[in-house]
Order: sequence, then structure tokens, then C-alpha cells
Amino acid sequence: MSFPVYQQSVPSQHAIVFATNDYRPAIIKDLPEITQPTIQMVTHPTVPGKKLLLVLGKDEQQLELAARGLVAGSQLMSGEVAYINSVTNVAPRKPYDAPNWLPTDRAVKFSELIEGSYQLESQGVELSPIRVDFTLPPDLFTWNANSVPMKLSYRYSPPQKGTKTSRLNISVNDRFVRAFPLDENKSEGEQDTWRVPILGTESFTGKSSAQLPGFKITQNNTLAFNFQIANVSTGICEGIGPTINYAAIDGASTLDFSGFPHYIRMPDAQSFVSSGFPYSRMADLSETAVVITSKPSAKEIELLLNTVGFIAKKPACLLINLACPSNGMSLL
Repeated sequence: MSFPVYQQSVPSQHAIVFATNDYRPAIIKDLPEITQPTIQMVTHPTVPGKKLLLVLGKDEQQLELAARGLVAGSQLMSGEVAYINSVTNVAPRKPYDAPNWLPTDRAVKFSELIEGSYQLESQGVELSPIRVDFTLPPDLFTWNANSVPMKLSYRYSPPQKGTKTSRLNISVNDRFVRAFPLDENKSEGEQDTWRVPILGTESFTGKSSAQLPGFKITQNNTLAFNFQIANVSTGICEGIGPTINYAAIDGASTLDFSGFPHYIRMPDAQSFVSSGFPYSRMADLSETAVVITSKPSAKEIELLLNTVGFIAKKPACLLINLACPSNGMSLL
């Protein structure tokens, strides 16, 4: 992710242009005087096929309002020009509520971790594993913990009579956790809250024991549910088509990390590289301030934008409350 900065030179690509009546890049020097917060899409004056997105205000206050309007977005913002009269205040974020992180203050339904129910379904002669991905805050403290509560409900095509080897295998991060037999006399199963064994993180020990069962909690994790439905084979060649099997995990199944505290030894460069932490603890960066020289170069501004953009990408949240210098327009 990169945000090249041009202060007076002209970009040769799609670009976002910030301007007020007092601070106006040469590329839009012929634009009429700005009277209100404005978002406008125009054709690049020197490069065919490229566009400029203009974020405009008559002064810094209007420019900030225009930028907030652009970030907040609106279905009413359409066409080549939009005027921003007001922006509804976004509710304050809470610690660890980033959209990309699994909530750790309550049990979370599987349906919250997927884009559509199709991701919890599988069908075919041989069923592909059903996978559920989730990301955890890097400071979730699992040292000395041995399990995570999970409530699981599932449905499947009944195995053929006489088979005794059908089962549901569950793994986490490609490590086997547990298997449940699939009953040939019914087509669903439910495990009242059971605990998935885990290996604690290496916060203190610096190593993990391979003799312990379970899996190691990381920031990015994958639960895999592999339904293996056995078929009866008589050894006689018969003109019968293959049996199509079906399986599904109920979206109401839950995973619960609410019993774990948050703790991490700082500073920790790895947490910043992987998650933008600790700044991403508040997903809107409301507890983060930027310190930069009063007259930064284009490269310094670019570094700032690249860093903030990198942090924003991790929690997938709008960074609308980052504290910036009061004379922010001078950066442009």
C-alpha cells in the first residue's frame, strides 16, 4: 500500500487533490473560487483516461468537513459533484472492536465470521472441508490456558446402513483437535459447549511443548470441519451413480474467547507489523497522535500516509479520529 505525495508537481495517474482557496496546487489553478465543502470528480488535464478526485473547502475547516464526508460516504453522494453540508458523528469505537478482529468480550456466532451461509456448507461425493477463518488481537493472553469453549451444531447426509466409520474431523490451523462419529440413524448432531484444547502462546516460555494436545493460538486462525461419510461397497460392479452427500455447520454455533485477558509485553515490533498494534487497539486511532516536523517534505508526508494506511488496513476501520497537527493544511 503506497500513497505517493505531490505538492506542486503533477501526478501522471489517478490522484486525490486537497485544496482550499489559499492552498491550491497548480494542477487545478483554473478552478473557480471554492465556497463550500465539495467533493468533485474531474478529468486529468494532461493525462487522458485518468481522473482527479477533488476534496475542496474554502478554508481548512471546510476542507476537513469535506474529507470527513468523503470518508463517511453516503448513498446520496452521486454524480460528478457532491456538496457536504454536514456529517453525522460516528459513534466512538471501543477497544478491540475492529471489524477484522473476532470479538473477545462475548461468544461469537459462526455466522458473524463469514460472508454468506454457503461458506458453512459442503456437497459432493467427497465433501470438501468447511473452513471458518478468524483473526484475534495480538495481545490476547492465552499463556497457561488449555482450552477455548465452542458450541457446535451441524447437519449431514445420513451414512449408509452398515457403515461405522463416518465421522466429523475438526482441526485448527491444520492440527487435528477432535473427531465425532456420525450416526447413521440421524442427520444432525449437536455438542453442548465443549472445550477446544489449545497450546498457549510463547509469551513467557519462548517455546511450546509438542507433547500437549491441541493447537497454538495465533493471530490468524482457521477452523476446519471435515465430514467423512462412508459408503458401503459390495465389490460388485453396479450401474449406480455416485452418491452426493451434503453437510453444513449451523451458523448459530459459537466460539468464545471472553475468558481471556489482554496482555502483551511492549514494545513488540512483530505485533505492529502483523496488526498495527498497539495503535489499532482503538480501530479509529482515537488514542493515537501523529508527531511530524512542522514543514515536512513530500517524502515525509508519504511515509506518514503509508504508515497510517498500513495500520488502517489491519483492523479495517475508518481512521476518523487520528490526532493531527493543528496546521494540517501546511502539510499539503
